[in-house]
Amino acid sequence: MVLSYTREVNQSFKERMAWWYFKLKNIKQKIWEDPWIDFMLCWMIFDAYLTEISQCDRDCDKLNYFYKNNCDFKNLILKKWSTLSGHVIELKKLSPIQDMRPRSNEMVYLNNENDLEQIFKFIYQIRCNLFHGSKDIKNLNDNKLVRYAANFLRGSIDNWMNGEQNSKILIHTCCAVCGAYLTEVLKADYEPVIFFYNPNIHPREEYEKRKESAVKLAEIYKAEFVEGDYDDKNWTDKIKGLEGEKEGGKRCTVCFEMRLQKTAEEAKRRGIKYFATTLAVSPYKNEKLINEIGQRIAKENGLEFITINSADKKDIWDKSRKLAKDFNFYHQNYCGCTYSIWKK
Repeated sequence: MVLSYTREVNQSFKERMAWWYFKLKNIKQKIWEDPWIDFMLCWMIFDAYLTEISQCDRDCDKLNYFYKNNCDFKNLILKKWSTLSGHVIELKKLSPIQDMRPRSNEMVYLNNENDLEQIFKFIYQIRCNLFHGSKDIKNLNDNKLVRYAANFLRGSIDNWMNGEQNSKILIHTCCAVCGAYLTEVLKADYEPVIFFYNPNIHPREEYEKRKESAVKLAEIYKAEFVEGDYDDKNWTDKIKGLEGEKEGGKRCTVCFEMRLQKTAEEAKRRGIKYFATTLAVSPYKNEKLINEIGQRIAKENGLEFITINSADKKDIWDKSRKLAKDFNFYHQNYCGCTYSIWKK
């Protein structure tokens, strides 16, 4: 009988790594704005972990040990996969890459975004190319490769540092109907905080109805509820000149940006690294546009925006509607602002 166990590094080693990681992250914040430096620092920490856990010197031996054995770092990647999968999907779009080391010209592929060995072989190749290849910081493709690989490594290290404890995520919630199933999905990997900031909703009575169901949503999932200001005058000023825009046009883009910017600000104020929005769940909203806005705002604020995959959207919406009906949430019949009432 062979006993299977999870190999963990000793606590003193982890504490040393944590000291360096958080010192660099918190004191030298600007370092992390450069994806090339970000990647190399993250790889150095990961490589130190591999050396400690495998007790090997050669890169190939260290990585093979990592692929073939249970270890806490790998298990936490798998446990919190939803926090990392978006970076892998972006890397897959950039596959294949050429091995640029001397005497080698083979192509390295990332065909399966769920194959951990394939993912790390692809990222290791990026690392090798930085040392031995002719990577160009002005090259858009090279920048994307390094940035997404750095995001994946940093997220993996964050998960390892935090251990089994789930990170908080601030979920901008436009309404409980859109938030029902998304909150359930995110709760598997995060500790949800429901953020109700929707100054676009008109009239105030409608706002209160939707807020009441959002409070109920938070209670069902045992999540903290946070209400943003109902600064409807500020919203009106923001969309001035766009009143006649069609639904889904420029007025909506400004509205999305305003609410997601406020969500990012609230996340930073509370020390929450991750945020998401229920806006992209609705079949009437452009999830690609919302994801782009969220990712841009996240980058500007040093946060992580959790996106909704277009392929999963219909399933999330169908399950969300069913849960909303089961929970007896208030179900509105227009988007929210006074102009969407006119266009109904």
